[in-house]
Amino acid sequence: MAKLKELMNLHMTSSNDAFRFFDVDKNGRITFADFSKLVNRAHELSGDKAPSYPVIKDLFDGIDIRKDGVIDLHEWQQTFGVVG
Repeated sequence: MAKLKELMNLHMTSSNDAFRFFDVDKNGRITFADFSKLVNRAHELSGDKAPSYPVIKDLFDGIDIRKDGVIDLHEWQQTFGVVG
């Protein structure tokens, strides 16, 4: 989780900006598919190898506090902190 936060802040301005960018429906929630794209893009920008599906799924499940299959901005900010 710390590595993902670092990559987002280095390559995507902030974790909140990353959330907004990958919230393709602009409904305040990101799906697993959206999250997977975010993780892969952050690693691609850093030149690192993207984590495997199980690792991405574990990260997603750790952020999805409500366990409803989507990550909303509140869950996101609980995990990564509130930033501009």
